[in-house]
Amino acid sequence: MRDVTERYALPFAAWEMRLFLDTHPRDRRAIAAYWQLCSQSPCSGSYACLPQKEYSCDRWCWVDDPWPWEAAANPSAACAKGVQ
Repeated sequence: MRDVTERYALPFAAWEMRLFLDTHPRDRRAIAAYWQLCSQSPCSGSYACLPQKEYSCDRWCWVDDPWPWEAAANPSAACAKGVQ
């Protein structure tokens, strides 16, 4: 039973830490805790963990990318609607 709990608990904790980092992108302790959770997770390629090589800046860079509802994230949809 412990293996099943750990299998789901670590990715869940990493996901929760990601949500926290979305609102606290400069919290270096939280960033370190996130990467530690991802390294310990038995499913390191899970939905909760981002590829570290893409997000290795000194703060949480994920929030710098365009959000899904922004035109920059969906250039083909924006062009179809006539939005520049």
